[in-house]
Amino acid sequence: MTTEQALKIRTFCIAWISNVEAPKNNAYRSRLLHGIDELFPVDISTTNDPFNMLGCADWDNAEERGEEYTQPMCDRMSELIQHENIFGFGKKGIDAFRATIRIGIDLFINQSGGVVGYTIGDLKKAFGGTIPSDLVTLYGENMNALPDNEPIWL
Repeated sequence: MTTEQALKIRTFCIAWISNVEAPKNNAYRSRLLHGIDELFPVDISTTNDPFNMLGCADWDNAEERGEEYTQPMCDRMSELIQHENIFGFGKKGIDAFRATIRIGIDLFINQSGGVVGYTIGDLKKAFGGTIPSDLVTLYGENMNALPDNEPIWL
């Protein structure tokens, strides 16, 4: 992923965690946001990418570029959270963290439709009430025109 894509994902993840995933639980929200700050620091670059986030092509697929192998984000998350659990998340936190990042990657890099259990209203909350125009037709229709309780597969 590019630095620009990583920063878009970071911004989205912060909004999603703050407005959808943990709007009322300050301690839980802080732990999730700390994980996002660690994975996608504001100054992320090839020299400041300790978890190799920029080396991930998308959520599901890996790429091979000449001699270089690009790891999919799902494998990276498995290493960081399930095996090492560097952020100390419980099951709920692991699931929420992975889902948040996957939604961001699916929205800003490569749409694969991999997270269920959310609604159009959740997506609107993450964007302050209105889904941005560059994403509004992602699913082939104007998502802002759909009712808030409409399920969406992100």
